Amino acid sequence: MYNVLIVDDEPIVAEALIISPIWDDLGLEVLGNAYSGLDALDWMDKYPVDILITDIRMPQMDGIELIQHIREKGLHVKIVILSGHDDFSYVKEAIKLGVENYLLKPLDKSELLATLTGVVDKLQADSNRQINMNEQMNAFRESFLLRWVTNSVNKTEFREKAEIARFDTNIDEYRIVLFKILNLDNNLEKHRGALAIQEFLSQQFGATLKDLSFFDSSYDLVAVLPERYFKCEDLSLQDRLSSILTLLTAQTELQLLCTIGQIESDLFTAYRSYNTAKELQGYAFLLPPNSLITSDDIEKNRNDGEWYLDLPLEQINNFILSNKKEECLEITRIAFTKIHGNSQITPVMFKNAILELLFQVSNTVKNTIIHPECIPLSFRNLYHRFAVSDKYEDLIGLVYETIRTACDLLSVRDNATNATIKQILDYVKENSEQDLSLKTLSFQFNVNASYLGQLFRKETGILFSSYLNHLRIEKAKELLIHTDMKVTDISAKVGYLEPSHFYKIFKKATGVSPAQYK
Repeated sequence: MYNVLIVDDEPIVAEALIISPIWDDLGLEVLGNAYSGLDALDWMDKYPVDILITDIRMPQMDGIELIQHIREKGLHVKIVILSGHDDFSYVKEAIKLGVENYLLKPLDKSELLATLTGVVDKLQADSNRQINMNEQMNAFRESFLLRWVTNSVNKTEFREKAEIARFDTNIDEYRIVLFKILNLDNNLEKHRGALAIQEFLSQQFGATLKDLSFFDSSYDLVAVLPERYFKCEDLSLQDRLSSILTLLTAQTELQLLCTIGQIESDLFTAYRSYNTAKELQGYAFLLPPNSLITSDDIEKNRNDGEWYLDLPLEQINNFILSNKKEECLEITRIAFTKIHGNSQITPVMFKNAILELLFQVSNTVKNTIIHPECIPLSFRNLYHRFAVSDKYEDLIGLVYETIRTACDLLSVRDNATNATIKQILDYVKENSEQDLSLKTLSFQFNVNASYLGQLFRKETGILFSSYLNHLRIEKAKELLIHTDMKVTDISAKVGYLEPSHFYKIFKKATGVSPAQYK
């Protein structure tokens, strides 16, 4: 919305303009009315004005003098002149001063509307040009600096482009520091959050930090922090950043991870500090939100002694087989509580331990349950879910869910011997592509449909629809991997007449779309 100031010493004329409906139609806001040129200048000192509509003849300072003052100040204001006099000398002077139009009183509403429409179009075009110029410069800086920290720019090119990018090359020693937002998934929201961090850091370290910071392809804020920022302070870099993190998260409600690369003294080894800071982000899911970590921290903890990740796998297995769900969940929770936040444990160690646990639980169920192919705990399924989980909470949640499901399934294993259910399982397995439901099966096997549904769940531990979907999805996986069939054809072949329904069921079961899985 653009701001309009009306300048006219005739209250009736000004009031008629102010109450006109054209402002809302054009998305304009009238700030008010000034009664002289001097009064108008006072308004413009207090408020941003985009469009000025001014009379020519006024006391103290007339319209022409007002426009001259505005031009001398370098204010980019679009000006429309109103006059009760068709004086050619005024028209010539107005043209020289670059006004948009010279309108005679009484005003013709259609002429005023046409003039203001053109003015709004020009303002928007000016704004777009400025935005495009800023965006192009920012894109140039981001690309150049990202290539610099990834060692993709040679020395000659660096020297040529650094000045254009407003990058201070008079840095003796520096570190690359990364700020990663943990609680936002949308890229646009991440970028806005990173801009807020950049603005906050500029307030703390000075406006020049904006020229020493940028955003990488992961929407992380990359800051080049010279050591001179801290040599005159009592606080170390880590202490200063820790204090800033506390303030920043309190003001923005962002959850952050701050990783600090090692000191570099050569501008052309920035990639080493950047790579270190990037690698340290792998600890994000092992550390609590708003943590700060350096390579020195990791090395120190490793040197303090070897750490072996030892989960109580045998106890977990025994509790599952004994159907002691709560005891199993409790010892698992205790084990992971000891792990979380321990920087002696690397992300690779943690993930390997999770995989080992999932593999064991999957095998326990597979070796115990009748018709294990209908159980949604195959290691392949679990691995797919594991692979798309990049947060500590997601991985731990997967472990707890797997243990609960395993205990629930094994709790009915001794009763899963009903002959009718076995026949139905075999029949559905061989004919899963057919139009099957509890109703059609109840006719075929002479069992009440409602009772069959209850019996099926009691004996297998899952719903009939879940069993049927599982079989179809498994067949679809095989066809996706081993044939060149189209996804729509595979959908029909395994029993889904609507491809959109197949897509939804497949993604829910595997975590990825059919095309991605292929």
